[in-house]
Amino acid sequence: MDSHTSCYFNLLLSIFLLENILLYFFWKVPPSLCIQGIQTFVNKFRNYFKIKSKGRPNEYWKIYYHVLDMHRKNMDWGASRIHGEILKLGFNPSLSTVKRIIKRILKRLYPSGNWKYWLQLLNHFKGEIVAMDLCRIQTIYGTTLYSLAFIHHGSRKIVHFNITLNPTREWILRQIEEAKSLCPEFQILLRDNDVLFSGRKILQGLQELGIRSLHTPPASPWCNGIMERWFGSLRRECFNHIPVLSLNHAHRVAQEYIEYYNQWRPHLALNKDSPCGRVVTFPTPTSKVIKRKVLGGLHHVYSHSEVA
Repeated sequence: MDSHTSCYFNLLLSIFLLENILLYFFWKVPPSLCIQGIQTFVNKFRNYFKIKSKGRPNEYWKIYYHVLDMHRKNMDWGASRIHGEILKLGFNPSLSTVKRIIKRILKRLYPSGNWKYWLQLLNHFKGEIVAMDLCRIQTIYGTTLYSLAFIHHGSRKIVHFNITLNPTREWILRQIEEAKSLCPEFQILLRDNDVLFSGRKILQGLQELGIRSLHTPPASPWCNGIMERWFGSLRRECFNHIPVLSLNHAHRVAQEYIEYYNQWRPHLALNKDSPCGRVVTFPTPTSKVIKRKVLGGLHHVYSHSEVA
């Protein structure tokens, strides 16, 4: 009888200790850390015993990439048309599978909506389009400066750039005239719905210059994405690192960055070339790599001392 009683009390004591240990553990350790630890344990267990998790079959991914290619190259094709082409290639997916793949592609490629037709329109006229937009620059004294930039869609070159304390329609129209003189192929102006970019004076001035105006839909900055991306690069690669003292100082800094951007900075859309184009050089056996500072060492330009 005593042995049974002692075993019973030992069991109760063990349960009591285990409950308190678990309560203390869950009190000290957050749930996210517990989940991470369990996932790490499962991955180690799978790797040790070489257990592979089952994923989608290889045929699905072949169909996926065929659908992706057809959807990109033929924007007017729907799910039924793509499904018919997939069947002719020897695959046998259902129409609902193709629809799910297209929905997945649209969600990944166009998170802000189905605006592929807008991009297709801009791509057709990229040699004639110059985008324009305003951007604010803050000085260390709290003064707000307004920068206006023009970028050519085809070459990604900054055609014209200027900064002012008080932007007006007259000032913006003068900048458009200067951009037109610097870029003869400038035929279409892509702009947003800023109040300074509209009005009778601006539209009449564009008509006299022979420039057609193309404005983006309201609250759609991605429709002027090339211009918005450039202003993001200007902030990240320049003004976020250099405190602006005055209007003249902002002009000097911006002009140096624009010269570096146009002449030297590689661009993904241009196959790693710069907007003005860079020549690939090959060194001689005695050549050395020369490094030149840009913006006080914020960026650098590299070239060979001797070219073959």
